[in-house]
Amino acid sequence: MLQAEHISKTFTRKHGTVTALDHVSITIKDGEFVAIIGPSGSGKSTLLLALGGMSAPSEGMVTYNSDSVYNWDVSKRAQWRAMQVGFVFQDITRPVIFQKDFHGISAYFPDFFVENKIIFFNEMLRKDVYI
Repeated sequence: MLQAEHISKTFTRKHGTVTALDHVSITIKDGEFVAIIGPSGSGKSTLLLALGGMSAPSEGMVTYNSDSVYNWDVSKRAQWRAMQVGFVFQDITRPVIFQKDFHGISAYFPDFFVENKIIFFNEMLRKDVYI
């Protein structure tokens, strides 16, 4: 189970401090398919980066099976992402990466819009994929 508990993320800019996340909590159970949606600038990407172990929150804790993700070194977080977590990025020029059950596939879909990517990978979650 992946959890974020009261995470906040702030950035210091020339014009002051920007709060991208303000005490956000979420629980994602094993096997759940989750889409984070919201308007531009609402903190979706910041939340996903924090959940994926790529950008530590300024406050709060991200845990995987009760183990603090940011207590792991960078190498362990990268291995965990590769084996346990999948991301479908909104930007259609980025590669799509999906991981399932320790067997991953990587694909590049420059013609897919984000909705098509989500539909595609939602269908994959219903199948066993081994490569």
